[in-house]
Amino acid sequence: MSEELTTLVQVLELYGRGLNTLGKAIKFTSKGVSTGVDIVKLKNMQRKMKLHYASTGNHKTMKLKDLEELTGGNYKILNIPLEDEGKLLNFYDGLKRMKVSFAELPDLCIGDGYTQIAYNPQDAEKVKAMVESHRKKLSEEPKEISLEDYEKLGGEEGKKILDELATKGYERERCVEQISRIHDRNKSKDYTPITLNFESILIEECKDRYYFRIPKSQRTDKSANAICIKKEDVLIIDDGKTAFAHLKNDGKIAIFNVSAAGAIDKEHPQVVNTDFILKKFGKVDVKELWQVNHIKPTETDKLPNFNKGQEDIASALSTSSLEDVLHLEEIKELKGRKDYMPLEIDVGRALVGEENGVYVIKLPSDGKENYHCLILDKKDAHMSEDGKTLSAFLKKGEESKVREIDKAGNVIRAYGMKNERVASQIIKNERKNMVKSKVRKREPKMETRR
Repeated sequence: MSEELTTLVQVLELYGRGLNTLGKAIKFTSKGVSTGVDIVKLKNMQRKMKLHYASTGNHKTMKLKDLEELTGGNYKILNIPLEDEGKLLNFYDGLKRMKVSFAELPDLCIGDGYTQIAYNPQDAEKVKAMVESHRKKLSEEPKEISLEDYEKLGGEEGKKILDELATKGYERERCVEQISRIHDRNKSKDYTPITLNFESILIEECKDRYYFRIPKSQRTDKSANAICIKKEDVLIIDDGKTAFAHLKNDGKIAIFNVSAAGAIDKEHPQVVNTDFILKKFGKVDVKELWQVNHIKPTETDKLPNFNKGQEDIASALSTSSLEDVLHLEEIKELKGRKDYMPLEIDVGRALVGEENGVYVIKLPSDGKENYHCLILDKKDAHMSEDGKTLSAFLKKGEESKVREIDKAGNVIRAYGMKNERVASQIIKNERKNMVKSKVRKREPKMETRR
């Protein structure tokens, strides 16, 4: 497998963005596909994703997601011949006293007398010492097992258990993130809350979005305008009667023409300022705002139904071109702003891959050290029509996510790098490559003597 694809597999996020639907294969760019896919690595990544959501850290151990952050997603699994709770807790207490970082994994085969934990490889010697001190209490030697071996412990039934736990964990984590995000937007000066009544202005519901008629937009021919609101930005209040969402101040939004018969023209959106749309909506009632602010992360009934509207696949897909239009408008607004630094990235030379809302950019290196990859949000960049150049804008004074990866493709660490330093490295490297290219063009061709 190519070095680029190996790197891409290793730097994929194991958190919400790493999983669109449980059980589906990871999608790569055409460049990655053309080099071939290492099925073993992909399957392993898929198992890690499932385990990320399924494991919640029973018996007051770490949650697996916290262990992932500590180890960069690289951990070992120990199969312990203990299932009795009293003896198991005694073993855990010993690990805690020795300050071993570990998480208990879901038991895929209850009653077999074994329990599995994931632990930090750097604590391997401490774990060995703990096993040695408990040798007389153990029926056999605890052994390290692979992710594949772990998944096989419960057979087909065990795989079903893992899938079910992962699905529940995924929904739980998405719920927490969605409610927290909306709470944060309520506090932010960058967003204004709006409420949308399902009974009076909802026109259409799709798998992941709603189309609402804009109040006071109906014309004499009974046609009107509509806006599209993503379900991931919505909470349901008033016993299911009202959608609570936000519009970004001084931003852009697409509006759609709606015929008198209720047909939405999704192919020809018109981009307008959000301030214009906000004037159409009344101010959110204080009671409604209080109600949203007091929704707990566990209240899943306040989230939209993401299963409804699945039959309307075409409408969900047709919005991709609209999102591209809006995104390009947002990127254009950053051009010329003094608080942002523009970058032009050569796709063929630096882009490792793209997945789940991010571009993975290999930062310049001399080839002797580990690789350092910039994780760039797609919202901060725009791909040229010919696919050769990636235009990005980094905000001054802030940091970007970077992953350090060794030659074998293992993530060594995750850290933040100042945007000024990121920009400096990329710009210097691009200039160096431009100079080399000009030198090659000026070099005279050798004439062949006859």
